[in-house]
Amino acid sequence: MSTSDTLSRIAKVFGELGQGAPDEALKRVLFQQLAEDFAQLSLDLATQVGWYAVSGTSSMGGFNTATVTLPELAQNVKALIDAGIARGEIGP
Repeated sequence: MSTSDTLSRIAKVFGELGQGAPDEALKRVLFQQLAEDFAQLSLDLATQVGWYAVSGTSSMGGFNTATVTLPELAQNVKALIDAGIARGEIGP
């Protein structure tokens, strides 16, 4: 299932819940569906693939956008990529 399909299902369930579910059994089913859809969505969005570690020096320091040098900018980009890989947000 695609991310857009999952989002559509979530929106539909919220719409049904907003109209008021007729009984507790249906509410349980709808909330279970929401839980499953959110779990699927988190899997869909968990890791963006295609990112690889960058060699060289990283820097998490700030810089002035008017005077930053290419090496300074590259070091900050490397720090961002390293952090994303370490947290499992991006990866190969």
